[in-house]
Amino acid sequence: MREIAETKRCYGCPRIYVRLRREGWKVNHKKVERLYREEGLSLRRRARKKATAVPRVPLPRPTRPGVCYAWTLSMTGWPMVGGSSV
Repeated sequence: MREIAETKRCYGCPRIYVRLRREGWKVNHKKVERLYREEGLSLRRRARKKATAVPRVPLPRPTRPGVCYAWTLSMTGWPMVGGSSV
């Protein structure tokens, strides 16, 4: 197993298991996983490259003032039905 892992650096535990079975070894996948961990043969994890699906474009500014404003209110001072405030 170590020999396969050294020659094929990109092979992980499942691929080594399949290769051992093809070579005629009668091994269980759980045993291969356990031995793989004990030997310290884990692969290095590659960082995923984040790609945007759509290129980012800045939003256009509104041309007329007062058209695209969002109005918000503070509801903390309003009394509730039961008499208590929020």
